[in-house]
Amino acid sequence: MAYKLQINKENTPPIQSVTPLAAHRLMLRFATGSEVLLNMGNHLETLRYSPLADEDVFRSVTTNGNTLFFGVREIPPVLKPNFPEYATIAAVKIPVLEVMRLAVGFPVWGEE
Repeated sequence: MAYKLQINKENTPPIQSVTPLAAHRLMLRFATGSEVLLNMGNHLETLRYSPLADEDVFRSVTTNGNTLFFGVREIPPVLKPNFPEYATIAAVKIPVLEVMRLAVGFPVWGEE
């Protein structure tokens, strides 16, 4: 079965909200009105997602609508003038297409 991510013509980000739940699950709400319950607990043993085993990092999840961010923190002020594009550091970043792969059970990097 093929899955296709639909991008709307108004360029509204696909992820509208993300809520951390118990047992390393995330509730994602999309611009289409769909909701996905994503179980990240199955991926905590992988190198890529191992930082999410820390409950504080997991519960810190935020989104810009296109990517999930966990453990976001500011970089030291002394580095900002030289690296403005790296204003924040995240322990884990998950782009929306990878979110969809996780949601439907396709392998992701490092799990093939």
